[in-house]
Amino acid sequence: MACTHTQPLDLFKMAQEHLTKKNIPEADWEGFQMGFTENLNSDLHKSVYMEVQRKNNQWVCTQIDRRPTIAEEKDLGVKLFDE
Repeated sequence: MACTHTQPLDLFKMAQEHLTKKNIPEADWEGFQMGFTENLNSDLHKSVYMEVQRKNNQWVCTQIDRRPTIAEEKDLGVKLFDE
């Protein structure tokens, strides 16, 4: 069964858009990390948490955690590191 949650490629795009809006040059993206949590409409998993990081001039998904519980409202959405 295909995943219906936000995918790492979507998170890569979100990170790039965030850095571009902040006028941070691509040369300075190295090491940037971003996390993202969303609730799911699934019987198997109730929420998912993902992290991406810029490493060696490419985006890498460093964590995907599918969780059996619904995430609290305060934990949903984007979490920025190193800002």
